[in-house]
Parts: sequence; C-alpha cells; structure tokens
Amino acid sequence: MKPETIRKALAKGRPLRQIAALPYRDRPGGREFLLITSRRTRRLILPKGWPMRRRKDWQAAEIEALEEAGITGHIGRAACGSFRYVKEMEPLFVPVTVAVYPLLVLDLHPDWKERASRRRIWLPRGVAAGAVTEPDLARLLARF
Repeated sequence: MKPETIRKALAKGRPLRQIAALPYRDRPGGREFLLITSRRTRRLILPKGWPMRRRKDWQAAEIEALEEAGITGHIGRAACGSFRYVKEMEPLFVPVTVAVYPLLVLDLHPDWKERASRRRIWLPRGVAAGAVTEPDLARLLARF
C-alpha cells in the first residue's frame, strides 16, 4: 500500500481496508477452518490482503487465498463478516478493518506462491477461534 494512501486514511480518521478469505470445509465431526501462519510473527491468520484495482473484493480474496494458502474453491460474493486489527507498518501501527468472504475449499494445491514462507493448518471451529489473536475474528469463526 502506498504511503500516501495510508496518510490520507489516517488524516481522515479512517481505518485502512483489507479483504480476506475464510477457508472452510465440513466434516462429519463438524466444520473446520484453514488458517495460515503470518510471514513475520508466525501467528495464525486468514489469507488476506489489500483490495485490488479492477477486481471485486471477493475476487481479490480468492486471489489472496490461492497465493497465500494454495487453495481454491467456491467463494461467496457477499462478506460473511468483518474484523478489526492493528497492523504494524514501520514505523506506524495502523488500524485495519477486514471484510471476510467465505471460501468452501475444494482443492489444496501442493505448491503455491507463498509456500516457502507460510504453513497451513486445518482446525475445528472452537480450536480455530481460540488460536487467533483478534477477538472479532475469533467471534466470527465461532459463529460461522
């Protein structure tokens, strides 16, 4: 994201905006979510990124899921929720609101763009909700 875009959003008192995919599958034991590790801190997160020019937000979320987690499937065209977090963008800490799009995972690709810098893990609903650090995201996982 361009520094000018960040400055404008902060000057207007607005959080930055990101999009994310919420990868899931249904198993006999219940719903599971696929989380990935962040590159720097290794926290468990959703595949997410910045909105993309000439792409609808759900399309951008679908692209992020493929690049960051190596997954494809059926993505919802409407957000199923959102969460907030604070992103460290040296030297600032910037508020971000993330719109989340459900992604029913159909394919796990053995090789993908960010494979060397991320790990992916399937977790049951309650475990996934407890594994993320953002309270809004934990609530979203628990109720989806």
